[in-house]
Amino acid sequence: MTHAARAYTQLSVEGTGPIGLVVLLYDNALKSLHQARRAIEANDIERRTQHLNHALRIVAHLQGTLDLEQGGEVARTLSQFYTYARARILEVSMTNSQEKLTDLASHFSTLRRAWQDVETQVPEDPKSLTDRT
Repeated sequence: MTHAARAYTQLSVEGTGPIGLVVLLYDNALKSLHQARRAIEANDIERRTQHLNHALRIVAHLQGTLDLEQGGEVARTLSQFYTYARARILEVSMTNSQEKLTDLASHFSTLRRAWQDVETQVPEDPKSLTDRT
């Protein structure tokens, strides 16, 4: 990544609220999954491993930031999905299954759209929710 691209990404992240950051993480996970699929097609084991490991780090971060007490059933369901995703990524790493990778990317795309919908419906400033009462 060029210096200019890194600077642009940093500015984008700094201006993004918590839900927007989740959407960005999903974007990056999807990008890594798609790049891993292309690496499998090219029989490039090193690149495949690199991209799958990146996706694993993102999933681990997403799962690690869940608040299971405050998040209730939604957080528990997301945690189960992240556990499934990690297992699936490891499975793809061992089997080179493009089908499993495509299936996992489809699940991530669906959840990404859901997070994006939430982002458009929920104000970024949590205080604005209490101001309405």
